Amino acid sequence: MVGIKSKLPRSVFVLFLFYGTAALILFLSMSPDELGDWLEAQGRPATVHIDPINMPGLQIQEITLRFNQVWPWFVGGVASALVAVWLFFAAMGSKIQSMG
Repeated sequence: MVGIKSKLPRSVFVLFLFYGTAALILFLSMSPDELGDWLEAQGRPATVHIDPINMPGLQIQEITLRFNQVWPWFVGGVASALVAVWLFFAAMGSKIQSMG
């Protein structure tokens, strides 16, 4: 799983890119009415009338808000995965040294 020839990290990265891109395209292709309904469903009703002129700004605000909510969890997950791999190899190294 952690070897150089492992296809798991590459597959996870490709799936992340695929679904992330698909979600971004679907989000950015919403109509103004759909965006207003979506914001209300998220508990943040729009404070201004949504039209095609101000819609990109609202979408960018929403993407920025989501990114700011998610990035600490993403960094924490990557850090914990790296620590887990490091601990595994540290334990294996000490086990090999104790055997030899």
